[in-house]
Amino acid sequence: MEFKDSLKKIRQEKHLSQQALSDLVGVRQYVIASWETGRSEPSIKDIIKLQSVLNVPLEYLLGIIDELPKSYELMKYYDNLDSAKQDKLLNITKEIFEILK
Repeated sequence: MEFKDSLKKIRQEKHLSQQALSDLVGVRQYVIASWETGRSEPSIKDIIKLQSVLNVPLEYLLGIIDELPKSYELMKYYDNLDSAKQDKLLNITKEIFEILK
């Protein structure tokens, strides 16, 4: 998969508009559109910002790998929980790992 395709896919999976992503990255909306159509490519600095904002592995963002590692799949669920449920899940996970030792 090419960068332009993976960027669009990730943005849509995160339910972000081009405008919302551009606000988070600090570029104009037309820049995101240009990256997604392949008319231009981001600088290294912008790639790092994208990776940080989208919270995905760099290899996934760049299209080197087509699927997220399982750890990121789990993080998607975790990130959708409120703080109290995140704490509860973390404590349960610690208990499970203690049992499995």
